[in-house]
Formats: sequence, C-alpha cells, structure tokens
Amino acid sequence: RAPPPGLRPEAPHPGRLVADLPRVAPLPSPGPLLEWRERRPAYVVALVDRAGAALVAFGRGGETREATAGDPDRHDPMLHRVRTGGWSQPRHERRVVGQWEADAKQVAASLAGLVEEVGASLALVGGDVRALELLMDALPASFGARVVTVPGSRAAGGDVAETTEAVARMVADEVARAHVAALRALEELADKHLSCVGAAATLAAIGRGQVELLLVNDDPRDERTAFFARDPFVGALGPDPIASLGREPTRGRLVDVAIAGALSSGASVRVVPAAAALTEGVGALLRFAAES
Repeated sequence: RAPPPGLRPEAPHPGRLVADLPRVAPLPSPGPLLEWRERRPAYVVALVDRAGAALVAFGRGGETREATAGDPDRHDPMLHRVRTGGWSQPRHERRVVGQWEADAKQVAASLAGLVEEVGASLALVGGDVRALELLMDALPASFGARVVTVPGSRAAGGDVAETTEAVARMVADEVARAHVAALRALEELADKHLSCVGAAATLAAIGRGQVELLLVNDDPRDERTAFFARDPFVGALGPDPIASLGREPTRGRLVDVAIAGALSSGASVRVVPAAAALTEGVGALLRFAAES
C-alpha cells in the first residue's frame, strides 16, 4: 500500500529487493523489505598493517562510514625490525615491537568503536599476518566469533576483487547462520513452551504479547488470509474472535497480518527460507510460556 500523501520512506535502500511485487491490500507487505535488510547485516571491514588500518563500517540501511587508525603516511624506520647489529639490537627490536603493539591497540579501539556504532554482528579483518595477530590480542574477549579473517592488503595494488568476494561470501554465511540459529531455537524451546508454530498458535501468541521474535516464510505466491482490527491491533484466523470483542474484522494476507501484529507488539521479525520446522510458514520465539 502506498504511504499517505506527503509521506515517503526516509531510509535509502540501494540494490534490488528479492522481487518486485505490486499488491493492493488493507495492510502493507513489508516482508520483501525486511528480507532485503536481513541480507545486509551491519558489519565492519578492516585492512591492517603494522602502522595502522583502513576501516569501513556498513550499516544495516546500506550507509557506510570510513575511518583510519594510525598514520597512513608514516614510514617510520622503527616499524621494521632491521638487523642493526651490536649492543643496540635488542633495544631497537623492543622499540619496534612496542610501536606495533601500540598501533594494534589503536586499531582495536577504532574497530570496536565502529562495531558498536553500527551494531555490527561481524568484523572482517585482513592484511599483514603479524599485525592481525597483534590486533586479535588487543581486541576485547567479547568479540569472540564475530571476528573473521579475509584475504586483503592495505598496501596499494592489493587484490580488491578477492577481498570483495570474500567479504560478500562471509556476509552471506552470517545471514545463513542467523536463519539456522533462529529455526533451531524454534525446535529446542518447544519443550519449554517458549516457542510456537502454525498460524493459529502464532497469532494467538501475538495477541497475548508473548512474541519476542516472529519467524515467517514470505512466499509472494502465498495468498492465505487472516483477519485483523487496528487500534489496538488484534489478529485471528477467522473473524469471530475479533467480532466478539466488538471490533470490525478486516480480511488481510496472513503473513502481513502476522508481521503487523508482531511489530505493533514490539516484537522483532525475521523472514526465513522455507523449513520443515516452520509449520505453515509461521512461528515465533516467545518472551514467556503460556502457563505463566
């Protein structure tokens, strides 16, 4: 559905959606846009050497921010462990290693700041092997598996195509891991009554304010319907539960009703591929069990 006159979306959305789909309906169909955003998680790329790093942060909306750490124009002879010989050799090496470690700490601080700023789930780092080792040592332990190495060099003439391809592959893997983790949680939490599947159970859970994360498979060919009423939003498979509340039920597309209900209750939404665990293409992770 088009926005009211005078209103327009504010966020930029570079690239194509999964599919172009015209539809006239009482509710918008935000699934393709949500799926587009999920395929573009926030992440940071850092190419490092022993003098610093070049960093680029990619936000979820497609915006980017570039930063540097260290001095990109510095060619300090102290950065190289040359063999000077004599009694001064150990002192020279200590100064060089000390400068490397100081630069690594600055890179780690810049990387951590960008990760926090854009809410990145992934930090991709490449470059000089020794610089990467020092960076890993300087990063907070909380980074854990979010840091992944990719091929790349900060020096001029590096293989940009190889780095770009590796980054795209890692980002796609991160999206797939998030889908798998959500679907696995759907099965693992069932015995604790902290998940539900199926259209009727999920719409009921949304109505109770239980849903923490709605999972849907938004097939554009899926035209199943449900009913809803606004202000406050309530949804059901049939019109009677809504009419019994003295509300006027409106028929809408099932997936769109579920998404609208989840968003109106403060829940998150993830559009996932079709999976056996997702009965009827709809399910949810819950904030609390129904018994409570």
